[in-house]
Amino acid sequence: MHYARGVRPLTKNTSNAVQSRKAGRVSTDEPDFIIVKAGFEYGGDLVLAIVEVKKNCEGLTRLDWDQALQYLCNISHKKPASDLTVYLVTGATTYSVQLPTGEDMEPLRYQFPTLTGLQSSLEGISEHHWAVL
Repeated sequence: MHYARGVRPLTKNTSNAVQSRKAGRVSTDEPDFIIVKAGFEYGGDLVLAIVEVKKNCEGLTRLDWDQALQYLCNISHKKPASDLTVYLVTGATTYSVQLPTGEDMEPLRYQFPTLTGLQSSLEGISEHHWAVL
């Protein structure tokens, strides 16, 4: 499998895939994964994306969208990337949401096939921020 420069799968030392850090817990204030670009100094990491996997879910409810917006609000004080995106993966379909750029605008919401769209979207974020120092 090919990964974009700067992107690699998360693995443990035993070469097993990393499980969600909230396995066994039910919490709406902690996403499954947070993707960051490591900074050169302490506190210099840049949050690029948040991924939440919705198991046994065919579509999203208002509560799911509210949860995604809460993730964005909870991390906004950390000075995340301006294009910070929350991805809600529901199997074959992934939904994404970004905060609006203007005060009176609605959050930007998109829907795309997980198989082809999620990897290319994450690669795009990685490539864009790889060039930005």
